[in-house]
Amino acid sequence: MEVVGVHLVSNLANTAEFGAIQPPSRPEEPKRIAQTQWIASFAAELQKDDPAACILVGGDFNDTPESQALAQFASDHWMNLASTVPAESRYSILYQGSASLFDQMLLNRACVSQVEIQSTVIHLNTGLPESKQMSDHDPFLLELTFK
Repeated sequence: MEVVGVHLVSNLANTAEFGAIQPPSRPEEPKRIAQTQWIASFAAELQKDDPAACILVGGDFNDTPESQALAQFASDHWMNLASTVPAESRYSILYQGSASLFDQMLLNRACVSQVEIQSTVIHLNTGLPESKQMSDHDPFLLELTFK
């Protein structure tokens, strides 16, 4: 299995989603889009070398599954394993007052049929006062069992 760890550019320069500036400013978004384009191309090269390879791209994308940055992986070639987490638990960060999923686990479709997938987000940080949080993100636990 090939694993690509991700930690994309943050959202710290954004203006608030529901703030006075509308539409909100997202100056770092083009950087995240460029980063995911590069990662998707890299993963495609890995797949070209071995069409049966299992490739997992995961980590802190600093963006939600429906973002333009994640659109690089919205094809038939990838499955966002966040879709296997129950909807009520599908968040890993509290961002601007909203529970959001910034941490993604993407598995190439060639591998999906080869594994059993168990995933969950462990809510260790969201819901705690900031002074008691270990991180601003909750861990995304993924267990893949090869058939």
